[in-house]
Amino acid sequence: MKKSIRKSLALILAALMLLSILAGCSKANTETPNAGDSKTEQPAANGDAQQPAENTASDSEEVVVTLWANQYNPSELGPQYDPIMDKIAEETGVRISAADYENGSNEKEQLATMMAANDLPDIFFVPDIESLNTLIEAGQIMDLTPYWNEENCPNLCGANAVASGRQNFFADTKMDGAHYTVLMWGGTGAEDQPTVGFYVPWEVYAQAGYPEVSSLDDLVKALAAMHELHGENAEGQKVYGTGAWFADEGTWGSWCIDQIQLAMGYGVDPNFVYCFDMATNDLTDASPITDPDSIWWQAVKFYYDLNQLGLLDPDSITQKSDQWTEKAYSGRYLMTMPGWETANLKQNTGMSYVALKPMGDSITLDWSGELTGDMYAISSTCKNPEKALQLLDYLWTPEGSRLAFSGIEGVGWEMVDGKAQYTQQRIADQTALSDADFVAKYGSSLGHFMGYALNVISPVDNSTFELSYTPEYRASTFTDAEKDAFAHYGVDSLRGIYTKDMKNVKLTLAEYTGNMQSMPDDLQKNATDLQNFVLRNYLSCVFAKDDAEFEAQKQNIIDGAADYNIDGLFQWNKEEFARAKALVDPYLP
Repeated sequence: MKKSIRKSLALILAALMLLSILAGCSKANTETPNAGDSKTEQPAANGDAQQPAENTASDSEEVVVTLWANQYNPSELGPQYDPIMDKIAEETGVRISAADYENGSNEKEQLATMMAANDLPDIFFVPDIESLNTLIEAGQIMDLTPYWNEENCPNLCGANAVASGRQNFFADTKMDGAHYTVLMWGGTGAEDQPTVGFYVPWEVYAQAGYPEVSSLDDLVKALAAMHELHGENAEGQKVYGTGAWFADEGTWGSWCIDQIQLAMGYGVDPNFVYCFDMATNDLTDASPITDPDSIWWQAVKFYYDLNQLGLLDPDSITQKSDQWTEKAYSGRYLMTMPGWETANLKQNTGMSYVALKPMGDSITLDWSGELTGDMYAISSTCKNPEKALQLLDYLWTPEGSRLAFSGIEGVGWEMVDGKAQYTQQRIADQTALSDADFVAKYGSSLGHFMGYALNVISPVDNSTFELSYTPEYRASTFTDAEKDAFAHYGVDSLRGIYTKDMKNVKLTLAEYTGNMQSMPDDLQKNATDLQNFVLRNYLSCVFAKDDAEFEAQKQNIIDGAADYNIDGLFQWNKEEFARAKALVDPYLP
């Protein structure tokens, strides 16, 4: 089955980056698909809003429910018929009808258009708390509290503690106890390789003599040694140490810098105000912008050093992520960072990209998702709210999430030695069948409209819900080069490389930032202006002509941050983070 590169990129990023890294983005007038801000005051619903029609469906009658879900965009809109959708209808009495969702970062604008036309689907994704409050004030969504009982949603009411805990926490801390949403796509993942890391083609790294890498300076030297051996790809095109997509808009372009920090055990703030240290599970003592020795400045210097040696693709300043991806798939980069691209890189380049052992004592391997998740609401015009809620509840069962991810047992997957695994036929059909034929045989993905996130281990069948994430599946695809990496590090698995001697491999940042209050308006403006200031200027450091110019540009940014009240911003975020952390920590395992 041929997969769209852009669609795969959007799917994994939304699952990992947006649910974690950008959980606080709404504090900078950017969108995030989580409950990213706290609600300080519960707005009253509009009493004149249209009331739901009476539910006339019997228990045995199949009803059609329209759905607008994060990352769910089937090839055809309207009622869905395939093995997964048919089984969901059989189990719940609900036939899902797909509404038009556009992949990307403009969900808030898409939702606003539907709200203005009073044309909301029955169940829909709510990208942030601001949109939720607007929907409540307009009376366009249902208060689900009257329907919140063991008959309609037993799992959300406590039968599944993973499901119910996050619902109750959100309702109690943000909605004065009322249930306006169902949080989906949750749970803490168990990865066997870093979401972002220093991925190198192991064949070339081994050929260079396995150079020791314990710092970013060492990494520059290693890439230089590899480049001496591998300066062109199979087509004779020039190879670089790495490349970036700095030309992408907003903080997606600067995420190329953030990746370095994540790979070294630090969580990031898109406003550049604070930095989260995984080793201490707390914020650092100074803003990464004003601290000249911060991990952020080290990351900027890393790209500068590569550029000075001609190892940074010069197109990095003008290219976007799709162009970066095309070059990466052509084997033109000796280091990439997104872990979700390793399978595609292997398929397209014929080389095995393995992340080097972490330089410090922490790395972002697992992402804590105990309290966060994608928000879904039921519109006030939904004719069958009980059925809609029952569907949401069913997808929060291990069986429902397994069905939504993997399809029908015995067709798409099977139990082997007590664990769920893809059938060999399905694995073969992934590349042999067209998209349409694959969906007809196995069913279509529901995007993020599932209870559990893709890399969470099912408590029922002991495998990750996305079965291509299981150690068994990945072990079946290991190359000799990957096995050599295990031997080099003295481990027997990919995960072993990144957990051996590590202090912390789980990033909890989003649990805290998702429960921070919104900044006061004046500070919010400061934060937005600071973000724009940094985005306008940081590349002058990366592409400085020499060390003197680098230091001068760096000092300009450090000094310029004072114009945007960086000290006040940092102090407010430090104090608010401490409050949120004290609130959340008792709920975390």
